[in-house]
Amino acid sequence: MVLDWLNHYASAIQAISTVVLVCITAWYVALTRALAKTASEQLRGQREAAEARRRELQTSIHYLSAIMETLPGPTSDQRFIANAIVHVPDWGDFDFGLFRSLASEVGLRAGTSASVVESRMKRLADQVKSVKSVDPRVGFNWDHFDWRVWNNALIESREALQEIRKELG
Repeated sequence: MVLDWLNHYASAIQAISTVVLVCITAWYVALTRALAKTASEQLRGQREAAEARRRELQTSIHYLSAIMETLPGPTSDQRFIANAIVHVPDWGDFDFGLFRSLASEVGLRAGTSASVVESRMKRLADQVKSVKSVDPRVGFNWDHFDWRVWNNALIESREALQEIRKELG
């Protein structure tokens, strides 16, 4: 009896089943479209965040380069050196951890170069502090200033910053 009923209404059952399947498929299409839109928005947000981090890295490179431009090289005029070092901006609050992190996002070489910049800039900062710590009335004894260490730190810092710039493209 059930089989007779099924045979009798088979076309109607098939039509209803098709409508139900079309509705389910339409629901899945709408859901998939919403998921794709969300994924696209997230990807756009990630790209914008990555670009913002690249801009922040470029700003940090510019900041460190500007500081390095204020640092003196060896000269016979000790008054110029002392005056230049006394007026060097303090970069002690610069976030080198963030700098290394941003550079590492660019690539391994950029991250390694950021570590070089950090260590050389800290070496330079220590030397600046040693000069600034001397009473200006007494004056710093420049005969004990290690210009080789100073110049190497400056050169290596500048080269490492240039390497990061190159990696940035």
